[in-house]
Amino acid sequence: MERYIVNKQIIPVGYGKFHHFYNLMDEQAGKPIYALPDFLEAASHRLHDKELRTFLEKMKFNDGEFAGKLFSEANVLTYDEKFDMAYYAKNKAVLKAINEKANVVLSEKIMQELMWWTEFAERSPITLLTEFLNKIDYTFESQEQAEQLISLVSDFINNSHLWRNCGFTPMQLHSLMARHTDQKPTAISLGPGIHKAIKDGDIDKNDLIRRLKEMDIDVLD
Repeated sequence: MERYIVNKQIIPVGYGKFHHFYNLMDEQAGKPIYALPDFLEAASHRLHDKELRTFLEKMKFNDGEFAGKLFSEANVLTYDEKFDMAYYAKNKAVLKAINEKANVVLSEKIMQELMWWTEFAERSPITLLTEFLNKIDYTFESQEQAEQLISLVSDFINNSHLWRNCGFTPMQLHSLMARHTDQKPTAISLGPGIHKAIKDGDIDKNDLIRRLKEMDIDVLD
């Protein structure tokens, strides 16, 4: 007889529509619920996206089909979106949902994907973003631009109030859990991989033991 307030974004149309809901329930298991004094304030801007969104809006295609267009101007359909549109062409309800999600400017599409990846993906959102940009044939203007984007995405992930964390940001949850658990082991046993590296001469055993003892960690073998 339990009841839940569920954001409609995580219940898509079609088969398996409760998949993300059940994943969230698993992710939230054992985590405290965010109920701090600034609850309503945090809820009003749960995603730490302002600076990242502005940066994405100003990114520009330098070549290809969309050369000269800003991400805030270009409407780019991915291969997966085109495939889904063709596959569900006769299913009006599903096709409508696909079109609504696909037909937005690129900067907004990336923000939506980042939110989705941060909440549900098993792989790193940064890796998935890099793959996404490769699929649309985007080339970074410089190494500095790529590094700045990665930094902003990391900031977005670490400081957004996430459903999977029961409302806490990853930074807040890490700090909270660290205060209640002793995360540092007092003693360790060197595994077969370490023993092999020592035997091959890649690791100096005495130096490794010395550094571990400096961290108040004893070596059992």
